[in-house]
Amino acid sequence: MLASSFNLAATWALLGLLPLPAVLAQQPSCQNSPISPNQFKDGTDYFANQESRVSLKYAKNFDVTYNKHYKEVTVRNNGQSNKFTLTLCNAPGNSPTIFVPVVKVGFTATDLIDMAYVERLGQRASILYTGAPSQNLTSACLQTLMEEGQPKPFPSNGSVADASLGVVFGQPAGVQATAQFLAVADAIRQEASPLARGEWIKFFALFYNSEKEANKLWSNITAQYECQTERAKAKGYKTRVAWTTYKDGTATLTDYDADYAAQLIADLGGSHVRVSSVQDLRGADMLIDGTPVGPGYDITAFKARYTGVDSSFPFMRAGLFSKVFRTDGLTSALGIDDFPLSSFAQPEVVLADIINDIDDAFLPGYAGTWLKSLAASGAATNHVPTCMDKTSIPGPNISLCPPMPAQTAKGGEAFDPVVVASVLGSALVVAGIIFFIYRKEIIIYLRRRRIARSHANEPTDTIRWPGSLEAGKRGGAQEIGLKPLGNL
Repeated sequence: MLASSFNLAATWALLGLLPLPAVLAQQPSCQNSPISPNQFKDGTDYFANQESRVSLKYAKNFDVTYNKHYKEVTVRNNGQSNKFTLTLCNAPGNSPTIFVPVVKVGFTATDLIDMAYVERLGQRASILYTGAPSQNLTSACLQTLMEEGQPKPFPSNGSVADASLGVVFGQPAGVQATAQFLAVADAIRQEASPLARGEWIKFFALFYNSEKEANKLWSNITAQYECQTERAKAKGYKTRVAWTTYKDGTATLTDYDADYAAQLIADLGGSHVRVSSVQDLRGADMLIDGTPVGPGYDITAFKARYTGVDSSFPFMRAGLFSKVFRTDGLTSALGIDDFPLSSFAQPEVVLADIINDIDDAFLPGYAGTWLKSLAASGAATNHVPTCMDKTSIPGPNISLCPPMPAQTAKGGEAFDPVVVASVLGSALVVAGIIFFIYRKEIIIYLRRRRIARSHANEPTDTIRWPGSLEAGKRGGAQEIGLKPLGNL
């Protein structure tokens, strides 16, 4: 087994039911540790630099406490708190512990959603085992690596033996959990908001000592998410969105991931339509159908499933441009849906998909990732593209922060900066035409004004004044009576 020295007592200790045994843990192969071999200094705070730490704002189901050479992590799942320790390589650690940074990781079939976070951290090459065959993977680059020999399929009996394997995320059937088997997918799903689920990127960063990189990545993710939220609310969409599924293949219509969907929709300024029957959909301007289906599911199949839905429903009134969408616009070659596997690690992309399907002018040039129009696209899907770079990192390839929409004047009326610029340009053209027509008179007026300024303090009332423009060309002049004008 993965660590034969780990026994049932250690397992109970992991769950907080017994004290940790004071047994020195065996370290796996160690790379890139801040502590060199035999150079551990007791009392040194190896996390003194705040960039080496993460803090949490959205995620509620895990937290971390930093000690001088180890991290204490708590994961909350279904009302239970599981605690474990991450100890820096080349430092002493009591069993059970996981030494970090890990070199290799594994995933069982229960925790396939975790892989998207590890890939987004740029740690794809660290995946040694995966609980899915290569043809079921929706990551093209991970699939390519698996076909080349790594990662390998997770053994059906859960028996793994590799000195470089630091942790396995998930719980293989029939294997007693130990410190190195960490099932966290359900804890992620229980987070109520897109940003709470997305912030789990920091959890996986703990195992690679890549907190600094995760903080930078998360800052960019939240900046783009919040920018979209601000712009969408400024647009004032107020779209009523229903996100539905037929529960477990039954005829019971219900909300899809209700709390998560409601927060996404609220973040774009819309309202979430809760449903328990088809008739509730009459209050929706947009429908996202999340029912698991097989190949060939099109608008006809949708109508057959959603009995009673017709063109009188608001989201069906536009024919081919009806607002009926599905999230399976990106699949593996075998039709495995990428959305439930990858979307939690990319909250800003999910938000962009939905807003862009409400208003395709919101993000010019954005083609979307997961959402597809069922009315326009039918059963067609986009297969995961070929992997061009095995070191590539998932995420948007354009900025998801659109230009600021029309500004609002003090009176409450919206004005568009482009329109304002156009009006000012037209005014300048008109001013130029007027100057051209009256240029002689304007020049004479300006010359007289300048002369008046220069003679304002002279005692005489008589000033030699330029004649007309033509007279001036001949050197002519005329005398006129002029009272001092003072400083004009």
